[in-house]
Amino acid sequence: MDQTNESRRMLKEMYGFEQWHRGGGGTEKRGAPRALTSKELPLPLINRYPLGGGGHLDTYGDGKVTLVTVYVHPFKEPDKAHEAMIDHLLGCSAPHPLPKADSKGLATGDVSFAGLDDPVTSLSFVRDNYLVRIHSVGETPYPLKAFSASIDALITAGH
Repeated sequence: MDQTNESRRMLKEMYGFEQWHRGGGGTEKRGAPRALTSKELPLPLINRYPLGGGGHLDTYGDGKVTLVTVYVHPFKEPDKAHEAMIDHLLGCSAPHPLPKADSKGLATGDVSFAGLDDPVTSLSFVRDNYLVRIHSVGETPYPLKAFSASIDALITAGH
């Protein structure tokens, strides 16, 4: 087994990958969510940067400065999104394991992890076939609880 596969195996074991909730029993596949410019979000969209594979990076702010960035990537199947979460966790430079987001009061997605900061400035979650990463990037941390819940609701609505 090569180093990358061994690292993936160890991370899956550390994070309890086999017990992760998979929406709809791992078969729920949602269409594109309503545009994340929706009025349900606490901040207005500043820019959208298309990424490969149908994903995008959005920036949100108060009209003067970017406060939050959101990376949204759809996958063909929920299991692919869960594997992408492992890839993301492999790239994290923070000590492992990262805390589950619900332990920080951020219950979002089928599986979610928060950064180590207090208040939380980064959150990654999978909902069905979507991987979402949210980062507070302003000088003062922007509260992510309502923001992440709004994005999760838009994905769950499946519009």
